[in-house]
Amino acid sequence: MFKSDKPLHMPVGLASIYHDMPGWMEKAIKHSLIETYSRKRYYEYHNGTRPITPDVENNVRELARSHGWQHELQFGGYVDSYIW
Repeated sequence: MFKSDKPLHMPVGLASIYHDMPGWMEKAIKHSLIETYSRKRYYEYHNGTRPITPDVENNVRELARSHGWQHELQFGGYVDSYIW
């Protein structure tokens, strides 16, 4: 019923995950994330104004793998925060 009173260690910023990717893969992943979360929410995650919750983080990793990315994703940073 209630949310946990312990903060989670969550990533912020999607911009850095694209640095080593080929352009076609970056566009495909970005398009899939916008379709899934809406343009507004995607850019909140991308710019780091909203922490990426664990379920969204797992979805981003799965989308990257499904588009052929085999390396670990490097997020912009991490923050200890509560789930909104």
